[in-house]
Amino acid sequence: MNSNNDAIKSKSNLRKISFAVIVLVVAGFLLDLFNGFYVLSRSKSIYTALFSLLILGIFYLIGEAGSEWICGKDSVEHPLYKRVFLLLALLLFAGLVMTALWFVLKYLGLIRI
Repeated sequence: MNSNNDAIKSKSNLRKISFAVIVLVVAGFLLDLFNGFYVLSRSKSIYTALFSLLILGIFYLIGEAGSEWICGKDSVEHPLYKRVFLLLALLLFAGLVMTALWFVLKYLGLIRI
């Protein structure tokens, strides 16, 4: 009986993981759509394109989570120096995420500079 419950749990976890991967690929496709299909037009194979779309989705998720965390600490009642510091932290975080994405896409061979 315990073996049957483990099999059901593993199927449930596999479904959750596959759903998350599909959502990340769709988010990456939408980001690529808004950028003029840069990734899809320059990828060398369909596997590289799907992997790149997955990476775009992951970096989008990281960027959204980090920016929400930084913006959540901001309040109108804070003094100006603290608000400017949080704005600079947000800009630095966005720059780091975009730089990391650039290095990953360059490693995959999608960006040639």
